[in-house]
Formats: sequence, C-alpha cells, structure tokens
Amino acid sequence: MFHFSDTIAQSRISLFGWHERTLQISLNQYQNYGGPFYDRGLFRMYTPAMSKEHDLDLVTYDFSVFDDYSWHYHQQNSVKMYVGSFDLGEFLHGVTIRNYIPVAKGLVLPLEIDRRYDMRTDRTVVWLGLDYQFNDLHAAGFRQSVSEQKADLNGMIYYRYGSLSAGWVQAELTFMDWANNAIYGLGEFRGTGYENSRKHEQYPRLLSFKAASPVWNGFRGELMGALITRSRSKVGPLDNDELNTIDRQRAHWIGALAEWGNTHFSTALTWQTRYAHFRRSNSRFKDLLSGPDDEIRYGNFQWENTLGGVLSVNYGSFHFYNQVQHSWIRDRERDINDRPSQWYSDIIYAPFDYRERRWILRHRLSWIPDWSGLTASLEWASIYHDMGSDFEFEFRENPVRAFDYRQLYELASINERLTLILGYRFNKMSRFEIGASYDVDGDREQGYLDYMVERATRRFDGGFGKLIIFW
Repeated sequence: MFHFSDTIAQSRISLFGWHERTLQISLNQYQNYGGPFYDRGLFRMYTPAMSKEHDLDLVTYDFSVFDDYSWHYHQQNSVKMYVGSFDLGEFLHGVTIRNYIPVAKGLVLPLEIDRRYDMRTDRTVVWLGLDYQFNDLHAAGFRQSVSEQKADLNGMIYYRYGSLSAGWVQAELTFMDWANNAIYGLGEFRGTGYENSRKHEQYPRLLSFKAASPVWNGFRGELMGALITRSRSKVGPLDNDELNTIDRQRAHWIGALAEWGNTHFSTALTWQTRYAHFRRSNSRFKDLLSGPDDEIRYGNFQWENTLGGVLSVNYGSFHFYNQVQHSWIRDRERDINDRPSQWYSDIIYAPFDYRERRWILRHRLSWIPDWSGLTASLEWASIYHDMGSDFEFEFRENPVRAFDYRQLYELASINERLTLILGYRFNKMSRFEIGASYDVDGDREQGYLDYMVERATRRFDGGFGKLIIFW
C-alpha cells in the first residue's frame, strides 16, 4: 500500500478522485438516475431532478483535489463523509469507508463501502476483494461489487507495477453486469419478476488504467483513463417483443495532470475529457405493420472537455488555494420523429444540439495551525454557464438560452456563493468541518426561462458538514 509525506501532501493535488467518481457512476448504472433504461447519457451530465445550484452544492460540499491526493496516496483504514443541504427536505451526501485486513505476508483483504446520493445517483455499493503484493514492484488483485440489484454485479481484476518513489502504473479489466442475462433470463423463464428486461447480446467491458510519475525536482504527473467497449442490448417489455429495441452504448474518459510543488507552494495544470454515445433502433422493424412512422432512429452523445489550473500557497498557518476550470460541453440528441410519444423516449420534446461553455471558480483562504485544534476558512465558489443551441428557436435576449433544452433541465447562467467554514483538526490527516454559505447572486435567476423579478432575494445558501479520518 502507498504512503506519503504528510507535509508534502498539504500542497499536492490529484485527479484520481474524479476518475473514481466517473468509474463508479459508469459501473453501477442501476443505481443512477433513471436506472438501467435511462437513455439520456451515461454520465448524467444534467438530469431533470437537478436544481440550478446542484453542481455548485457539490463543489462546496465534496472533497477537494487536495483531499483526493491524501485519500488516494495514503491507502489505509479510513472514512470520509460529507452531508449538505439540497432543499427543504433532503441532504446531498457521500460516504466512503475503507478497511484493509492483512491475512498473510503480502496478502490483504480490502473492504470498501461507497454510499452517494445526489441528483445523478443514489448508490450504495460494497466492494470486496483480494490484494497480493508479490514484491516491492509487482502487485495484483481483484474486486467484486455487491449491491441490491443482482443484475448489476461487476468483477474487476488488476495488475500494478511500480512504487510511490519510482512511479507506478495500474491496468484494470472489469466485467460489467456479468450476471445480467442470467437474472433476466430466469425472470423470463418464470414469467415473473420483471415487466421490462435488458439482455446483453454483446456485453460491455471496461478497460481502465491509472499511473503516477515519481517526483523529480518538484515535478510530478498523473495519467488515467477508461474505455467502455460497445454494448448491444435488447431492451423492452417482456410480454411484447415487437416493442423491444436494440440499444448500443459506448463511452470513454481520460485525465492528465502536470504539477510542480514544494512544501509551501504548488501549481498544476489539468485536462479531463469524457464522451458517451447511445443509439437505439427497432429490434424487429420488419415485423411492424404500422409503416415507416414506427421506425426508431434515436441517438445522442455527450461530450465534455475541461481545462483546469490550481495554485496553492502555504505560509505558516495560512493556506490559500485557487482552482479554475473551463469546460466545453456538447449534448446532441436526434430522433426521426419530431414529437415522439413512445415509452422509450417520452421525455424528449424535440431533437436538439445543446452547447455550453462553463467556468468553475473556487478560491479558499484558510487558517490551519500545525498542531491539533480549531481551523477556519473562507471560500468563494462560483459557476458560470454560457449556453447556446443551434436548434431552430432560441431566446437570444434571455440569459438562459436554448429554450428547447431549458424545458427539460434547470440551469442558471450565474451561481455565486461565499462560505464560512469552521473545523477541528485531530491530526495532519483527520479533521471535522461545518460550513454555511451566503448566496451572492441572490437566487434571482429562475434557471428555466427568466428572472424571478417578483420574488425577494434569498441569501442563505445552505449548510454542510465534512469528516475525514485515517487510523
């Protein structure tokens, strides 16, 4: 298992947290928004359940890229948790618990519990496995996921070469949904259990890797990526084969980081890209009697590129970090029918080609003494959406453009908040924090079509808590 210097960790960052979150939402599709039959993008870039400040909430509540470095380069028994207000009755929250149980020389049984709830996923997954360290440079193992859906079982094998000081690379192969056809086939045989089924004619496989360089004169780097091979699945009602469709899906993502730093200063450049493609067609088009109007030629893709920069400065007990991300987003959807009413695309009003440029800014000034005790931080976080579409109608005078897209998803062009965070630090690795936010933009923008000019400005922007402990 990897370990690192606590001092250096204060000014280092990692993209492995982003890679892990993308991996989990790709593997556990039954627990994502819309479930396994969702046809609006694997990564759930935007969902109808999101509020206009949903992603800003996650920026504030979730752990930072500095925390991700500590978590992924210090693999020992640990727990991290955040919980924050989403609306009047719900919390967004995430919890990960890790436990490593040595059973013999070089042999470890890892146990990880992953719980996350937001408007993209409602996920609870237990990962069981086995790790074997052959020597200082070679390691291998496997992981098996367990959740409430039998058809959502994923098995992963991996091999890792290298060490923290010399650099390392890990390659992984995941057999996705390996029990899927057996479960649906049994339900079809019994005639009970499922109204709709998804049987893979071509199973998806996930090929992934992650690598980290050694530190050389303060420089280091990370590289990670994954490819979900094209799947082909027969989807639809069990009792009406003519309404079944053939769904094809594939996806990939890649991330890279280049960083220079020392104990007091670090700067980094990051690049992240994600792509998901979905296509649906008739399963038995030749058997349909209603004519060409029943032909299904539905498809979409989501594409996101993000360029980021991070600057961190530590001076005594004072810590400042600045993170900026600029994303280019495209969400294109097409259907042969202008107003489809079939069950398989009931939320789609019209084809669209949505394009967005997004800025995410996060600046934090913290007082964190070297000893155990109280900490304090003041953070500015904001997201700016510049939205557009090449669809035939567009409200150009409106700050939230692309009317066709706004009918389904809620976004505001400006979201800004200032957050006060108070905490207690148990040691260099473990802490507890609570925070409350002031809404700088005042929630004047509705997020669908226009401004709420008749509503009073809202300033309180929610509270949250965080806990991270290593033992």
